[in-house]
Amino acid sequence: MSIIVGLLFHCFVPHSAGLTEAQKRQINICVNSYVSAIELYSSGKGTDPVSLKSTLRSIVIDPATSLHINDLSSFNKVQSDLNDVSNEDFLDYLRIIDEDFNRNIDVQFIGTQIIDCVDASEGLVKVDKKISFGGVTKTFSEILLINLPQNENDGAQYKIAEVLSVANYKAENNSCGASLIINEDDIDLYEKKKAADAYFFEQKNYLAAENLYEYILAKDPRNLTVQKQILLCKQNLTRSDYFNRANNFYDRKEFLNAQYWYKKLLTEYPDDPEKQTINNKIEAARLGQIELNYENARTRADVALAADNFNDARYYYEQALLVKPGDRYAALKLEDAKIQDDRFAEQQINRAVMLAEQSSKYYGEYFRVLMKYEGYGNHTRLNDKQYYNMVLLLNSYDSRVMKAMNFTRRDCRLYCKIYCKKLNDRYYSVQDFNLKEDIRNLLDNVINQRNQN
Repeated sequence: MSIIVGLLFHCFVPHSAGLTEAQKRQINICVNSYVSAIELYSSGKGTDPVSLKSTLRSIVIDPATSLHINDLSSFNKVQSDLNDVSNEDFLDYLRIIDEDFNRNIDVQFIGTQIIDCVDASEGLVKVDKKISFGGVTKTFSEILLINLPQNENDGAQYKIAEVLSVANYKAENNSCGASLIINEDDIDLYEKKKAADAYFFEQKNYLAAENLYEYILAKDPRNLTVQKQILLCKQNLTRSDYFNRANNFYDRKEFLNAQYWYKKLLTEYPDDPEKQTINNKIEAARLGQIELNYENARTRADVALAADNFNDARYYYEQALLVKPGDRYAALKLEDAKIQDDRFAEQQINRAVMLAEQSSKYYGEYFRVLMKYEGYGNHTRLNDKQYYNMVLLLNSYDSRVMKAMNFTRRDCRLYCKIYCKKLNDRYYSVQDFNLKEDIRNLLDNVINQRNQN
């Protein structure tokens, strides 16, 4: 994975005229000094370190100049010093090359290119670098950020402020349309390798080291050094390493990881004397994950419902029910979310009305939906005609309603009484004359039947 960014991480304001010839000349002198110093110091030609470091101090802005040296990460480290390096002091970088590699590493620069796009104080140069060690050779690009003094002829003030490792450079006629592609994977793998080596060599934490080495190998399958380290990790792992790792994940409620390590233990030790105990742990971790998923879904649903976010509330209560089918709390709350959601309720009511208009066989479902989504509190969603139909169906002991609602005739009489009162309360506000007359006749008929019984 790469990310394309503007030149370095700076916002440049280009001069229309670009670099002057004097600036280019001084930049080349500075870069050539840098290139020569690195090549001499890294190739074991007997350069005096003291004098060379003095020379380097004259070409870098300060000894702590930032260096990205992930280009060294793919070589097998003889000592552990290099594993502690990310953005090291410039001189420490050279010391590591010299000492840790026994002066057997060879660094060569195979090309330089001035990027003619500057702001008032900085210039850029791309250099291509080839590193060889232990029979392996790799090529990298670097961008040197060079400080430009006000006096363009003052060569002593042209100093390297920063060195960035990049995977590629793309330019349009060396103009400010140039961009760098920073190889994010290289940096990531270098950091992972450094951490893995620290776990392996220093902490003897072979499980943690193996995890990181396997991550690296997935990204770089041909990395023989990492393959070897993974084998060494496995050889050093013990049964207690697996068990303790699994238990640690379980105690932290990281149940998926716990299951993974318990199962891995049984894969490595299929005849383990505590096999049944471990299988019980796997099942406990599985149930723990279910409970954790349920609690997460239920909490999110409760928060959404409290905020009247009914869509999310319904979704998360449904997720909770998927994890724990039949859970009473989630089921009741799901119904609450549906009932309180005006938009959802309106959709259900409209659908029921449409079905009832198509065929009388849907009268039971029609009544059930009207009753369920009638409203809550003092809030009602039904119109006068719908209340009229409910009383009409109840008063006639409609078999489809009784089946859908699991009503007895006594239930029908009880609910008919309740809905007659609601219909009567609405009577004087009914605007439709014909419907108003039908309501009056229906209510009178219900009263007459009741008096006869």
